[in-house]
Amino acid sequence: MMTLKAIFLKRLKHHKGNKMFIKINHENIFFSTGGKKFDKEKKCIIFLHGAAMDHTVWSQQSRYFAHNGYSVISLDLRGHGKSEGNPFKNIIESANWIKEIINYLDIDDITIVGHSLGALISLEVSKLCSNVISGLVMIGISHPMLVSNELLDSAKSNSIDALKFITKWGHSNTSHIGQNINPGIWLIGSAMKLLQSSKAGVLYADLYSIVKYNEGKNNFDNILCPTLVICGTDDMMTPHKNTTVLLDNIKKAKKVLISHCGHMAMIEQPDKVRSEISLFLNNLNSFS
Repeated sequence: MMTLKAIFLKRLKHHKGNKMFIKINHENIFFSTGGKKFDKEKKCIIFLHGAAMDHTVWSQQSRYFAHNGYSVISLDLRGHGKSEGNPFKNIIESANWIKEIINYLDIDDITIVGHSLGALISLEVSKLCSNVISGLVMIGISHPMLVSNELLDSAKSNSIDALKFITKWGHSNTSHIGQNINPGIWLIGSAMKLLQSSKAGVLYADLYSIVKYNEGKNNFDNILCPTLVICGTDDMMTPHKNTTVLLDNIKKAKKVLISHCGHMAMIEQPDKVRSEISLFLNNLNSFS
């Protein structure tokens, strides 16, 4: 039996500054805490990234909220980034995995924020963990979320064409001409590099899970928490007009449009996304 000191030292080894590893089903799972030590007693925000990406897409949001009173879990999904294991090919399985992490960390006041694939997962988590989810934010989502056969086939063969497609159509025209709040950073090049860093098969698994997600609108009645849907006006991958089913069937749902913004809203317009999430969090109790 481990002593209390040994347990403390083991946990300390896995928590270095703004980085933390936990073990779920014998696999090391990584998340960033935004530069502050994780504290389960605080209100928590869980950030879930999109297909073939990792926690770094949330850097502009996770650091802000970690330094403004929240505990942050900016997660690398299973098989992504620094997290071990193989990626799930099923949204429900991913959501159950997130539930295991929530239980492991023993947190009970959570706003879950997801982008694209992560938005679908967060939607399901909000149903599975309705007793601890106080708010849901979904970015770059539509229902159904369509994936072309050409893109799916390219991803299955690990063709670079799949990465080029996502990079091209995932950003607004404004982003293609070099807009970035960080001088010297090229959004398109950075996105391409991130996608290329994912392991072979990850993008296909992610896209496959999106294609197979077929939850009907009746199941959205189970989402009881305040819900914010953030859309880019220029999103060509999940057009904002295709959020109607979500908005009409989730009891407490509102939509916010961000101008001159594509699918990668949290990267293209990080300040505006951060402001909308902050406003949402500040008004959870009066949200209707």
